[in-house]
Amino acid sequence: MRGRMGLIVLLTPLLLAGRCDDSPTGMGTPTPSPTLENLWPNADSASWDYALHERIWGDYETNLIVYPTPEEVPPAPTLDTVAALLEADTPATTLSEDDGIFSLRFDGEITTGSGVTAQNLVEVVGWPRQGIAARGDAGDALLRRLLARRPDLRARATQLGLREAAGEPTPRDLIEPLFLHGYAWERTAAYIGTYGDLDQLLAWKFLESDLAIGHEFSHQLVPELADDIWLHARILSVGRVETPAGRFRKAVTCLYYLDYGVAGVTDEDPESDAWARTLDVGTVTYAPNVGPVHSYERKFIAVGDGGLLGPGIGELEVSLTETNQER
Repeated sequence: MRGRMGLIVLLTPLLLAGRCDDSPTGMGTPTPSPTLENLWPNADSASWDYALHERIWGDYETNLIVYPTPEEVPPAPTLDTVAALLEADTPATTLSEDDGIFSLRFDGEITTGSGVTAQNLVEVVGWPRQGIAARGDAGDALLRRLLARRPDLRARATQLGLREAAGEPTPRDLIEPLFLHGYAWERTAAYIGTYGDLDQLLAWKFLESDLAIGHEFSHQLVPELADDIWLHARILSVGRVETPAGRFRKAVTCLYYLDYGVAGVTDEDPESDAWARTLDVGTVTYAPNVGPVHSYERKFIAVGDGGLLGPGIGELEVSLTETNQER
């Protein structure tokens, strides 16, 4: 099956060529050039509804590439390597497929467990066919998803009073949207990001003010728990995209990968004789005056010798269906 970085046909050639589409909108108001402010409108009650589509082709255990010591685990890959992976074919086998719903909505302010007050970006996720009702009380869902992938850090998180986030993860914690999420949201002149319950540092960074194609940034996650969990990002393109909600011009696509670091994979044991590095990789596309319109994620990418990346176990597409933002 074809790689899915360019799931939306209009986007693919722009990603590959790294070009900027400055063509006019045509009839109606011209699309403004992208800025940090207009790529994610944040008026209270602003909302976005998305369709989720998940496809699973493998399982965690057989996907892993393990090593006998932490020192033998390969380093994190380059962004070039990750971008090439997303353009490569995905496995043809399908073990399961599912459709869900996802939404984001600004609703006043929220104070995190660590004491940071910011805009409350509520996320709601549901998987109707599985009987999983939409829920909007996820709190710091990002931290829960990180700890689901790094069970060796749960004991430390519990010591810090994060018992709920450090609890046994559900299957949904492992596959729900990661690169597009809610909670305590903030935009400054320099970045857009979110805060979490662990500490008062910025927990996640979506974008920086430099939106030029090729701009890169890295952001360390959960430094109170580990020193090897990093988010890496690169602006891939500015161009046209299409989702069920319509066509969008001058949309900025950012490539992300989350490096979960080196962890033991046998019974959460620090004396494990099986060590591995795994990644989640994907993209988010933001349209001027609209906000995030599309996201694609590939989960559980294993890192092997010589920069070899495994195919992961599945993919998740997030496509905008409706928003109350101006076009």
